[in-house]
Amino acid sequence: MKHLSKFCTLLWVIPFLGKLYLPDVFSFWYIQWTSFALLSVLLPYGFATSLFPKIEHKYALSFLFIFLINMFSTGVGLNLLITANTFLTTQTQLIPENTSLEALNNDSSEVRKVIAKVIYTEFGQPIFYKDESNKQILYRPSEDDQKEYESRFSTGAKAKQLIKQTTAQITEIIYLFAFACCSFFVIFFLTYRIEQRKALKKINKDT
Repeated sequence: MKHLSKFCTLLWVIPFLGKLYLPDVFSFWYIQWTSFALLSVLLPYGFATSLFPKIEHKYALSFLFIFLINMFSTGVGLNLLITANTFLTTQTQLIPENTSLEALNNDSSEVRKVIAKVIYTEFGQPIFYKDESNKQILYRPSEDDQKEYESRFSTGAKAKQLIKQTTAQITEIIYLFAFACCSFFVIFFLTYRIEQRKALKKINKDT
């Protein structure tokens, strides 16, 4: 158990630190997935087998500790991704209906024009607003308006791409989290039962 405990610790620490300090080497999926798959099997196996011989009990906590830390860090990462995804989504919504109505119903003609200008530079959509004579006209953007929108559009396109990426990452992490939990309890239960039977056979043999 001593060697298995050390191996699991290295298997968790090295890819984790490597991804922080040497991302060009350790960020490849096959390194991360190999580490994750091995830990998903070895941690519950080591935890279950170390519960029976009294001399091995001290190693049981190390297996459980690595599993809990791994799940905690996964949960923190998932929460950060969900927060970022929510923020990006709220920043890329459609034109608010009440803002469009303000461009028609506001008492000040200057305010109505400013609202139409802001909507175009934010969303790239010319809207109808009322001019000084309260006549509905379609806002015609200037060259500066078009340049400002193009700059914002580039940022918005990047935001949408980030939303797509974070959504995929959230789904992946949820599946990984569920798989890690399920595999831990299933392998632990099966290994525990096997070790329990071995212990009973040994007791019956000795008696």
